[in-house]
Amino acid sequence: MPERTLTMAGQRRRVISRSMSHQVSTLAPGGPSTGYRVSTPAYSGPFEVLLQLILREQVEIYDIPIARITDAFLAEIEQMSDCDLEVATEFLLLAATLIDMKVKRLLPTEAAVDLDDELEAISERDLLLARLLECSTFRDASRTLRRLFEAAARSHPRTMGITEDRWLMLAPAVLEGVSPTDLRTAYLRASAPRVAPRVDTTHITPISLTVGD
Repeated sequence: MPERTLTMAGQRRRVISRSMSHQVSTLAPGGPSTGYRVSTPAYSGPFEVLLQLILREQVEIYDIPIARITDAFLAEIEQMSDCDLEVATEFLLLAATLIDMKVKRLLPTEAAVDLDDELEAISERDLLLARLLECSTFRDASRTLRRLFEAAARSHPRTMGITEDRWLMLAPAVLEGVSPTDLRTAYLRASAPRVAPRVDTTHITPISLTVGD
């Protein structure tokens, strides 16, 4: 039973990792990502890609100076005329995730790893992957909605109504020759209660039956 649980956890991790791999391919340096960029001896590029590469174990977490990244981000925030709440929130989420990962890697581990502890570690890693995937999904959705909104703002639909003089001549004169009395009569006829239809049964021959029959 424990081996089966561990196998199911590993399969779930591979599914999430494949989804994150697709996100990394769309957020690679030089791609459409417009988030905060970092520059360290081990990596230079978008911050969200850095965290995803760490989760995929392509960048060593010990080589990433969190203090240096935070100082650079604060310096960039001070240079902004208006603080972008979306960028700041995204940075705080990813930085907190990065710190959580780094702290877990620094904690001493026992030589004999319990199966429950290993499953808990896998679940925590899956949770981090799911959090990144959710963050990336909502970010992509917001960018798509913003792009659609900007495209719709540049469009001007053609307006045409019957108030224009050239269309007034084409409108049918539906009330021509109709007096107010005619309208009243038509309204009373339409609103009068209708008699329920009655089926004529006079052509049916009645059949008499007695209790004895």
